[in-house]
Amino acid sequence: MNKTDFLDYFHGGLFALILILLASAWVDAANAGDHDGYIVMGQSNAAGMINASGLDTKLNARIIGCAKNGQLMDAFEPDYFNLSIYGDCFNKIKTWQANGGIIKGVIFWQGESDASYKFGYDGLPIADHWTQKFYRLFNALNSDIGCHVPWVLVDLNDFYNHSDLVYWGRMRYYQRHTQHADVTHIDSSPYPFLTDDKHLTPVGYDQIGTDIANMFLH
Repeated sequence: MNKTDFLDYFHGGLFALILILLASAWVDAANAGDHDGYIVMGQSNAAGMINASGLDTKLNARIIGCAKNGQLMDAFEPDYFNLSIYGDCFNKIKTWQANGGIIKGVIFWQGESDASYKFGYDGLPIADHWTQKFYRLFNALNSDIGCHVPWVLVDLNDFYNHSDLVYWGRMRYYQRHTQHADVTHIDSSPYPFLTDDKHLTPVGYDQIGTDIANMFLH
């Protein structure tokens, strides 16, 4: 190989190396959130937000859905059976972590069903037991995640006044007074609701998803 051929070879190889490094940097930037995960847990509005808010894009992260329509707070009691909501969520968390994923936060949106005219074993409305059950869930899930992560608790709106959920105001009161350094509240009241006054519109889910993402990222 003469000198000219060598220089051509050297410059060509250097150019290719630069392209590889630039491409690698671009891929790293594009995948910056690939290992970040956020848990969305709750009932119908939580499920609606997963499906309609674009939350994964807003957070640049994986959404780990642990939501199911029409669930009382009892359904989120910590247990590890695969068929339970908590057990299924636990398995999703451990699978995510085993593959290098990190849990960055939890969004919890539940309470509508506990506002119904139902009573616990002690004769009190089941709404009266909500706070205790939330703290039990909060402590168990943080323990299973392996660390304390920030939570966003979505509170029921302040205007629902239908006769089917007589303890709505009571439930909202308990939610609003649930306090912990790692829990931030967001009031669902200002967002657009359907005519049932229980569920947000698609635009509402998009708006609250944006605001929740900003709470985590800023």
